[in-house]
Amino acid sequence: VVAAWFMYLAQPQFAETMKQQFAFLHKMLDRKYWVDEVYFSLFANGGRSVGKGLWKGGDVALIDGIMIHGSAHAVTWFAGVARKLQTGRLYNYAFVMIMGLVALLWLFVK
Repeated sequence: VVAAWFMYLAQPQFAETMKQQFAFLHKMLDRKYWVDEVYFSLFANGGRSVGKGLWKGGDVALIDGIMIHGSAHAVTWFAGVARKLQTGRLYNYAFVMIMGLVALLWLFVK
């Protein structure tokens, strides 16, 4: 208590002199041993990097790229194939039904 009274009330210039003489020690104590900077660079930036990787790899590539756009392309392709198969002629449908029936009978008889 006496040292604090002397340094900050009785002789305030003494504290400034000590701060200048021991600048590195003052900076280290003021920065709390640089724990916040280390924590920020390791955990905060690391967490942001993981989040960015999950966003680009998981959301953009997997969900939007494969699941959303991939399923849309698959439906478009399947519709194009189905459009070629559906002619609207009755004898084409009858022929496909008879071929399906023959295939089923062949599977059961085999």
